[in-house]
Amino acid sequence: MKKLLITCLLFLMVLTGCEINNEVIEKTTMGDVLTMMCNQETFLVTISSNDCKSCEEFKKIETEGLSNNKLLTYELNYDSLTPQQIQSFNNYFGDLKVLPSVYYVYNGKVVSSYQYDGSEKTWQSWLDIQKKKMQ
Repeated sequence: MKKLLITCLLFLMVLTGCEINNEVIEKTTMGDVLTMMCNQETFLVTISSNDCKSCEEFKKIETEGLSNNKLLTYELNYDSLTPQQIQSFNNYFGDLKVLPSVYYVYNGKVVSSYQYDGSEKTWQSWLDIQKKKMQ
């Protein structure tokens, strides 16, 4: 009985570990994004909203595209930003016009952005270009 219990626990740990390793979207805060920029890191960041139908649609193709390309993006929730953080966002990333939007930050500077237009093809094309830049 003890061996069965240990085997089941090990199996669950392996499953959980695999699931965590397959995550392609990691939630973050504006403070963390600014820290990464100040540290001149290279990363993708997506800004979206809880009450955004386009954001829900995009998340499906975003996850698939990131998974296929073995990339990670940090997700920033617009709804959780204070007015001061929104101003900081606009200062670093430019005025936000469309949700969701994805930004490619290279060595702490925004070098490219993508605004969801309902097309999986344009998302994949943009992602392919950014992946080449990252290599």
